[in-house]
Amino acid sequence: MKKIILGTVLVFSIVASAGEWISPSSEVCSKNGGELSRSGVCYANFNDAKRICSNTDATLPTLDDLRGLLASCGGKFDDYNMHKDDPAFQSCSKKNGFDISRHYWSSTNSKIDGYAMGVRFVNGYEYDKKKDGTLSVQCVKIGQ
Repeated sequence: MKKIILGTVLVFSIVASAGEWISPSSEVCSKNGGELSRSGVCYANFNDAKRICSNTDATLPTLDDLRGLLASCGGKFDDYNMHKDDPAFQSCSKKNGFDISRHYWSSTNSKIDGYAMGVRFVNGYEYDKKKDGTLSVQCVKIGQ
């Protein structure tokens, strides 16, 4: 008699293949409470980030969406600056509109009241960010 052992597999939703990453235009960013960095990246507080994405006919990505993108680009999580010298990861992130030196909002609320989850792309570090603080904004349109 053979024994079959079934294990649990954790699967991230890889949005890059199921949807489209969208960088907000400078006009949409500024008209909805955001500001542009010198390099043209939109950044805003949490509520403005959600409004900016809504006005691009998209949504602010969930934490799982961002994890999926990191994983699909070959990224790992919480390893200090590990993606800094990885050209394949940098190229994949850039192709999807992400700058690995930036921190991005997710739409996922933190367990701490008044906070949401942010992700630092250089190492995949996830952290609680006060919603009135500012982070970079990248949106996702699912089902393309």
